[in-house]
Amino acid sequence: MKKTLILSVLALGLMASPMVTAQSKEGDTYWQNITSLGLSANAQREVMPDRVSANLNIEERAPTAKEAQSKVNTKAQALKTSADKIKSVKLTSSNYNVYRVNDGWTWENGKRIKKGKEEWQATQTFTLDSADKDALIKLAGSLQDQDVNLQGFTFYLSRAAMDSIKEELVTEAVNSLQSQAKKLATQLGMSKVRMASVNIGSSGGESPRPMMIKSARMEMMASDSAMAAPVAEAGEQTVSVNVTAEVHLSR
Repeated sequence: MKKTLILSVLALGLMASPMVTAQSKEGDTYWQNITSLGLSANAQREVMPDRVSANLNIEERAPTAKEAQSKVNTKAQALKTSADKIKSVKLTSSNYNVYRVNDGWTWENGKRIKKGKEEWQATQTFTLDSADKDALIKLAGSLQDQDVNLQGFTFYLSRAAMDSIKEELVTEAVNSLQSQAKKLATQLGMSKVRMASVNIGSSGGESPRPMMIKSARMEMMASDSAMAAPVAEAGEQTVSVNVTAEVHLSR
């Protein structure tokens, strides 16, 4: 697990630098005696995702909508039966669509003629989700043998893990801001440090939905008899927190 901390001074009063501003208001004792600093610190960490999901779909074609849907429903029931046996994996279903892909008619010599049979397609999508990567991947492989299409894997951080990591990073960044502010106060001959305002921003895993990690790898292989189990490896995900603060120094 890799941690990185970056701190920068955005503005410093009473120094000959374009980044520095000294604020004072005539008649206002407080503003006449303070130096205002703008500080920024960034803390980040490379972490491994703690959850994985798999996207699946069932697709069938038939001469009628009823037949196409019946085929999908049969496979969906088998899929659910298999998934329900693995308690560590959660199954959810989403889109269900049925539509005509061919009406059996075509144009020849300027005339519309019946040529071929009408064809309908039905599809349904599913998601497997778990903290147990091995169990989910094994299940996904067994479902492929049931003619269920595996669209891909997504590795991501759970909300609880994300919140915990960000809390630690905020603490690191704030501690560094305070340390730097005290050092600058000493250099400027100031003795009092006050955090006038603090803003916290973060990135990495913000979306409530799983996010695909670029370094994740998926490999599919098939033999003459049965399809081999899929292989998926997660990559580290970067979680970053940026803290900015306006700090007031005084003697």
